[in-house]
Amino acid sequence: MSSLQTSSLSVATIYCLLSVLIVTLTTTITCQQQVDHPSRILDYYSTPYAEAHIKPHDPFSSSWNFYCNLPGIGPQDYASVNYGSDIRTWWSGSDNYFEVGIQGGDTGYIVDLGEESDIRSQYGISNNVAYVFSSIGFKDNQLQLVKSATSKDATYVPLNGTVIQALFQQQSYGNKLPIRLGHVYLVRITEGASDTRIISKFKVTMTAPSDNSGKLQLITLRHQTLYVKKSGSGNDCRNVNVNGGDQSVFLKMDSNVALGVIALLTAIAAVVISLIALIGFIIRGKRQNYQTTY
Repeated sequence: MSSLQTSSLSVATIYCLLSVLIVTLTTTITCQQQVDHPSRILDYYSTPYAEAHIKPHDPFSSSWNFYCNLPGIGPQDYASVNYGSDIRTWWSGSDNYFEVGIQGGDTGYIVDLGEESDIRSQYGISNNVAYVFSSIGFKDNQLQLVKSATSKDATYVPLNGTVIQALFQQQSYGNKLPIRLGHVYLVRITEGASDTRIISKFKVTMTAPSDNSGKLQLITLRHQTLYVKKSGSGNDCRNVNVNGGDQSVFLKMDSNVALGVIALLTAIAAVVISLIALIGFIIRGKRQNYQTTY
């Protein structure tokens, strides 16, 4: 192999290796920034979904914490203690209701968007959007839905003004809406009067009545956090370990970041090894050229 060919090979190899390193760094840094700014809007394409099981007759799972993905109540010293409840159910005597803004200092509002077929019809969503519920999220700082999607692009439509006004107006303690199987809901909960703590979406996937009265004994929700304000301590969910450990949105995202860091370190190691091998190859080539010349 001539010195010119060796030089060309080395430049091309270094370029490829640096490209891989830059792409890996960019991906990891973007993910890290998402975790480091928890008060911001979450990317609903990558934020994990979770399943909630609310059991009104069980004192330790009669409410739910969207952020921690765990029941909001747990046992302590022979009693039940609120660790952070975002939503619970309420029986009026004739119907079952969701109730939000249920703990001291919180205000909240819940909006029923209807069944997916209702949402599709109201917003003119194309049939190429298979799952309407998963298409709801923030886009350009607005709550929007994917109206049409292809493998390369997507168009969006904002939620109508009535929904937005209802979701962001100031509410009194404890807001209620009837529980309806298959319906999609939006929830906004604030600390105090206006400081938004969390915005989540959920869909009722299962209900089970407990007796002939119609009072529910189990409500299952599929939910996703769209916006969250995380405390500066970063220990938002540590007190609910009794209910199964920290399953928070950011713990799951942290796991993804950890995998990204491992991939980054692996890529760096591969680049270093490749560069060492390349340098050795170039040195050997120069020695062979020197010996051939002399």
